[in-house]
Amino acid sequence: MLEENDLKNIQSMIDSSIAASENRMQAYFEAAIMPKFDLLLDAFQSITETYAPAKRVEKLEEDVVYLKSDVHELAREVNALKKAQ
Repeated sequence: MLEENDLKNIQSMIDSSIAASENRMQAYFEAAIMPKFDLLLDAFQSITETYAPAKRVEKLEEDVVYLKSDVHELAREVNALKKAQ
């Protein structure tokens, strides 16, 4: 049967193995994963700076609809004036 000292030594080896594994995982995360997240963040920031907010687009669409109706009305008036000459 294993003695208490043997069990402590086994636990110590397990703890060191776990710590080494944690260190390797941390190094991998910092070297391989974080740079990819940084690239994604840069791309996302670029996209968000490029595109207009949805509220602004909606307002512009409303303005375009209004301007189209004004242009059609003005075109009708011009045609009516041409016919009156």
